[in-house]
Amino acid sequence: MTDTSPDLLFDLTLTDEQRMNRESMQRFAAAEIRTQAKTRG
Repeated sequence: MTDTSPDLLFDLTLTDEQRMNRESMQRFAAAEIRTQAKTRG
C-alpha cells in the first residue's frame, strides 16, 4: 500500500451517538436480559 491508501478507505469509527446507544444496549442486556436468562435457565 502507498502513503495515500488510507485516504481511500472509509472510517468505521462510531459516532458519539452510536457509542452512547451501544453502551445503553450493553447496560440493558446486563441488567435485564441476562438476569431473565439466569432465572429461566
